[in-house]
Amino acid sequence: MNDKKYLSQKEVARILGVKVKTLNHWRCTKRHRIPFVKLGSVILYPTAEFFGWLKSHSSNLILD
Repeated sequence: MNDKKYLSQKEVARILGVKVKTLNHWRCTKRHRIPFVKLGSVILYPTAEFFGWLKSHSSNLILD
């Protein structure tokens, strides 16, 4: 893991192998409760929390 405190939507989508549109849908419908922060209209994902979430959900995550 690098020293970045936050990941962009594009970075998270790339890591998960989905489109940003899918990631937005998941966030809005709460299908997958990936930890995020919203600053104005910008969505960011705290790096440590995201990778913690990913680790705890990796066996359950079904990607569209």
